[in-house]
Amino acid sequence: MYIYIYIYIYIYIYIYALPPPKF
Repeated sequence: MYIYIYIYIYIYIYIYALPPPKF
C-alpha cells in the first residue's frame, strides 16, 4: 500500500510549493 507515501509526498509538495497568499 503506497497510499500513505503518496499522501506524505503530496503534503510535502503542497507545503514546499505553497502558492503565495498575496497574489
